[in-house]
Amino acid sequence: MTKQWKTVLRTRGFEIKVLDGAGQDDCHDYIIVPPLGEGHSYATIEDAVKAITGKE
Repeated sequence: MTKQWKTVLRTRGFEIKVLDGAGQDDCHDYIIVPPLGEGHSYATIEDAVKAITGKE
């Protein structure tokens, strides 16, 4: 199975994504596109949304 970042939520011009098809050694966190900072990932969608809303 091909691993791809899939959008799970769009808000305020950002996309919150998760790696679809992630294996045991892959990232299981969420990322924000465009990124708010290099290497940032979030354990939950709620954490990602808080990061987005805290930036405005």
